Order: sequence, then structure tokens, then C-alpha cells
Amino acid sequence: MPAASEPRACRVLGVSRSSVRPRPERPLRSPMVDQLLALRIREVIRAHPTFGYRRIWALLRFREGVEVNRKAVYRVLKLKGWFVHQRRVTPRPRVRGKRSEARRSNERWAMDVTHIPCGRDGWAHLAVSGIGAGLYDRLRERGYSVVEFMSQRRADDETDAQRHVNARSAAYWRLRNLLRDGKLALPMDEGLREELLAHHFFEAPDGRLQLVAKDDVRLAIGRSPDKSDALAMSVYRTEAAFSYGGAMVTF
Repeated sequence: MPAASEPRACRVLGVSRSSVRPRPERPLRSPMVDQLLALRIREVIRAHPTFGYRRIWALLRFREGVEVNRKAVYRVLKLKGWFVHQRRVTPRPRVRGKRSEARRSNERWAMDVTHIPCGRDGWAHLAVSGIGAGLYDRLRERGYSVVEFMSQRRADDETDAQRHVNARSAAYWRLRNLLRDGKLALPMDEGLREELLAHHFFEAPDGRLQLVAKDDVRLAIGRSPDKSDALAMSVYRTEAAFSYGGAMVTF
């Protein structure tokens, strides 16, 4: 039907007129992000790195009084790539990419490490899990006073367990109290000072105190807080006198 009009041709063919017309090209608009809201969300993520968008929204809405809906929080997380499975993890230079992969059994290990004060001989480094468990048992057999430390376990003291999420939080809180009360003198070590200042406590959902995640401390200072961890471990459940940095300390 060369002379047929467009409406008649569409009616005969049984198609919609809008489907045969070329659609005008519209410029794509880049999505906008509320930078002020993004900043508030980022602060919540720093304090609660495992929270999803619903819990982040609840904290903003009911604790901080921010007038925002869940969809706005979801949109910011999506555009920024801040969902839990997208958040940047601590760099691991010895691992290809960001996935820890082992090609065969017994190739890669992970464990907690603590330091043992040895008087004039300095410090001994001991891992009480994995391959360090045998050394820990052997030291105890030989009469050494060795205290194991597992950071994610429940605190040993019942009062600490009721107040803190795990043993790591309880250890740093004990260290805080010793420094506050003037019972512990530290050497002039800028690295140790930087690591201690990078830690802070916040209230967990169950009301107990929780220490900032170690991954967040690594991101803040660019390295693992080994010195502050060793110091916190050394004062946890310790009833002894030892030398640290040339100063004799008694608990």
C-alpha cells in the first residue's frame, strides 16, 4: 500500500504507531549522589563495616535523626559501590589480586600471633593457633608462663564478657585504663602512638562495647597495627612484672 497513510498501515498490520516511529535520542543523565548523605553513610560504614543498607538507614533515621528513606540509602550504596560484598578489603600484597587462593593443601595458613615478654632477651613471638599450638603446649610443659590469646573469642572475665563483644575489645579497654590511670609508661615510639590513636570503641547492636575492626585500622594507617596489638595482648590477663622499652612495668 504505497499510498496508504501511516495510521491505516498500522491498523491493517495490527501494530502500534509508536512502535514504528524512530525514538528521539535523549542524552543520558549521569546519576546524582547526595554528597552530604554519602559522607554520613561513610561514617556509619567506618563504625559498622558489616552493616547492610537497612541497618545503616535505621542508624541514620532513628539514632542520628537524618530524614532519609531506605531507597535513598540503597541508591548511594549502589552508586558508590559500598555494599558489603563490594567494600574494599585490606590490601594483601602476597596474594594475587584480592582473593586468597591455594593451589595445594598446606600452602597458605592464617593465625593469631602474640608476643611474650622474655626480660632482657626481649620478646618472643608466638602463634597459639595452627602451627603455633604445638609451641604453646611445649612452653607450658617446660614451665613457662604463657597465656594464649584468641581475639574473637569471648572475654575470659565475666564482667568483661558482659561489657565487651570479644577478647580483643576487652584487651584494648584494659590497656586504655592502665594508660589513663598512669600505671603504664610507653616508650617514645611514633609507630605505636599512631596505631593506638587509630583505635576507637563504639556501641554494638546488643549494647556492648566493640573495638574498631582491624581492617579499618589497616586502611587508616596503611599497615597492620602489630605494635599496639602486641601491647594489648601483653596486658590482657597478665599478673606479672616485665620490661618494655627499658621501663619495668608491674601489673
